[in-house]
Amino acid sequence: MSAARLVIRTTIASPNPVFTLMSGCTLATTSASAPASESAADMVFTFASPSEDFYNQAKNIRQIDVYTISGNMGILAHHAPILNVLKPGVVSVFESDENTKTIFW
Repeated sequence: MSAARLVIRTTIASPNPVFTLMSGCTLATTSASAPASESAADMVFTFASPSEDFYNQAKNIRQIDVYTISGNMGILAHHAPILNVLKPGVVSVFESDENTKTIFW
């Protein structure tokens, strides 16, 4: 595994962090309460490595899929808190306009 550090952060249209993912191999999430009127499209997403920003505060994200040691994981807005270890692989980002982008790290 590369020594590069990978950071993924999603928040729900509020200042509270909802999801932080760091490779060095730890995946950690925290819960933030959000009004029921917010939808999955309200998720704010940042995905970066030390050398490149893939997404920076993107607001058009529906879902993110990542690989962990316990299997594949899909992350949506308003998800439950979780802690897991990442595996190198493809990160799939599903945008609101039905486009899907894949990033290998």
